[in-house]
Amino acid sequence: SRPRADPRSVQGLAWEEVVAVACGRAHSLAVRRAGDVYAWGHGRLGRLGTGTMQSLDQPSLVVALHGVKITAVACGAAHSLCIDAAGGVWAWGDNRHGQLGIGEAETGRSLCTANPRSIEGLRTDPASR
Repeated sequence: SRPRADPRSVQGLAWEEVVAVACGRAHSLAVRRAGDVYAWGHGRLGRLGTGTMQSLDQPSLVVALHGVKITAVACGAAHSLCIDAAGGVWAWGDNRHGQLGIGEAETGRSLCTANPRSIEGLRTDPASR
């Protein structure tokens, strides 16, 4: 697709209320009222969380988070994070500089992950949001 100067409705998200959105360098996330996360854009480095490095031009459910009520999302240049209703923090995408918080950047075991991973030891207080 080509860049656009005028706003357009995102196809595939119209049938249920979207309560949160975030954008990274080349990808976007949306959360629907039920708590499901949808991702689209450039899939390199796993930033979409869909389990592959495939790019998507339409929103696609982040299946690994289905059933987890997500309340907030955030995107970096090539990584993504979210917070669930219980205060858990999830991360996926580029981890070359340890930005996912999963403690594996130094070992080289996980330079990127295409599936959301819970960040152990990091929990937010749902009442503070």
